[in-house]
Amino acid sequence: MGLRSEPNYRGSEGRLRLAFYGDDFTGSTDSLEALVWAGVRSVLFTAVPTSDELSTKFPRVEAIGVAGDARAMSPAQMEASLPEVFGSLAALRPEVMHYKVCSTYDSSPALGNIGVAARLLAESFGREELWALGGAPHLGRYLSFGHLFARYGGDGLVYRIDRHPVMSHHPSTPMLESDLRAHLLAQWAGLGIGNVIVDSMGSDESVEAAIARVAEELAAVDGPRLTLFDAVQESQTLRFAAAVERRVRAGTAPLLIGPSSVEGAMASVWNAGLESASCNSEGAVSQGAPSGRQAEVEMVGGGLRAIAGAERLLVLSGSCSPMTELQVRVAERAGFSVVDVSPRLGAAGYNQEVFSRVAAAMEERGAVIAATCRGGGGDSLSPDSVGELFAELLRNAVELLEVKRAVIAGGDSSSKTVQRTGIRALEMIGRLDPGVPLCRAYAPGHTLDGIELALKGGQLGGDDLFVKALRGVRFE
Repeated sequence: MGLRSEPNYRGSEGRLRLAFYGDDFTGSTDSLEALVWAGVRSVLFTAVPTSDELSTKFPRVEAIGVAGDARAMSPAQMEASLPEVFGSLAALRPEVMHYKVCSTYDSSPALGNIGVAARLLAESFGREELWALGGAPHLGRYLSFGHLFARYGGDGLVYRIDRHPVMSHHPSTPMLESDLRAHLLAQWAGLGIGNVIVDSMGSDESVEAAIARVAEELAAVDGPRLTLFDAVQESQTLRFAAAVERRVRAGTAPLLIGPSSVEGAMASVWNAGLESASCNSEGAVSQGAPSGRQAEVEMVGGGLRAIAGAERLLVLSGSCSPMTELQVRVAERAGFSVVDVSPRLGAAGYNQEVFSRVAAAMEERGAVIAATCRGGGGDSLSPDSVGELFAELLRNAVELLEVKRAVIAGGDSSSKTVQRTGIRALEMIGRLDPGVPLCRAYAPGHTLDGIELALKGGQLGGDDLFVKALRGVRFE
C-alpha cells in the first residue's frame, strides 16, 4: 500500500499504540484521518488483521482500525459478532483500545446499542474500567455537564442534541435525550456511570481529582464502570488523552469509547514526546525537548499537500441527510448529473437498468451522483439492498467506465457497500474536508484494488464536497 518506511515509532516492545473498532465505515475513516493527519502511520481494515499480516505487509504501522457496522446491529447481532472481533483485537495487545462511535452518539436500545458494545468490549479485554469522551469540538460536537450539543451545517448554529434539526429526527436512531448518562443507561441499565464535568477539565490536577471522585462514587458497582468526560474545547480533549497516556505508561489503561476526537487527542499527546503527558496553563500539550517524532509529523502529515482532480467521479449517495441533499444540489449546479435510484430497488433487472443510466450520464458529464433519496422516501429502503446495488454500480463503473475515484455518502450505505467489494484495507492519501478523507483501497485480486474512495457521513463535509472530489483541492 505504499506505507512510508521511516523509523518505527510504535509503543513499547513493538506493540501497537492504538486499535479502534468503528461502528460504521464513515466514522472509521474519520478516525483514520485524525491519526494520519497527525503523522501516525495507520491503516483501516475491513476485518481484524492477523499479527503475521501486520508484520509482513504492514510492518511499520502504529495504529489500526477495523471498520464495522455495529451501528446498524441489534443487540442480538452484536452478541453474535462483536466478541470474535474484540477477542481478535485483544490478541494484538494494543496499548489503547477504542470503540469508535458517531460524535452525536446516535443509538438506541434496539439499534447500535453502545451499552451492549461496551459490555462486550469489557468482557473481551477482561477490564472493567471504561472512559468515554463526549465531545469532538473540531466537528462541532460539545459535551457540557453531561449534555450533548451539536452544530448544524444548515444554519451554523449549535443545538442541544434532542433539539437538533437533523439528529432529533434521525430515521433510524433519533436522539431524544441530551443527557448522555441517561442515554447510555437506557441501553445498559447495569452500567455504572459517572461524569467528569467541564469545570474539572481546566488542569491535569483537577482532571485527576475528578477521576478519583467518580471512582469513589462507583466503587460499589459490581461490573464495568464508565467515566464520561466533558469537552467543549480542543484543550479538554487533550487533557483527556493526557490522562489516558499516564495510565498507559502505568499499565492500567482504560478501554475507550467516543468519536474521532479520541484519535486526534491521543496523537497530539504522543507527538509532544514527553515522559509524562501534560497540558500547559493555556490548555495546549507541552512540547518538551525536540524528538524524532516531531520530524515524522512534518514528513507524514505535512506530506499530504493536495488532491489532484479526477477525470471521472461516481458518487453513490444513500444518505437522506439535509446536508447531503445540499451537497447534491451544489454539485448539480456545477454540472453533475443526478440519477434517482430509489424506485423499484431490488426488482429483477433494475440494477442493470440503473447502470445503463449512470453510464449514459457519465459519458455525457463525467461526474454522476446515484442517489436513493432524491425522489423522497429513500430512508425506508433496506441498507442491504442499497449496498448490493451500490457495490455492483461501483464495480461496473471501474471495469467498464474507467472510473478511478468514487464517494459513498451515508454510514449504513458505506458499510454495506464496502463489505461487498473485496476491499481489505484503506490508506488515507488526502483530505477533502475535515472528517472526509480520500483513501486508496487495498483489494488484492479484486476490481477495486487501487481505487480512490471517500466515505462520507451524512452530516459531514462542506456544501461543495462533491465538487472538490471531482476538481481536486489543496490544503494546508
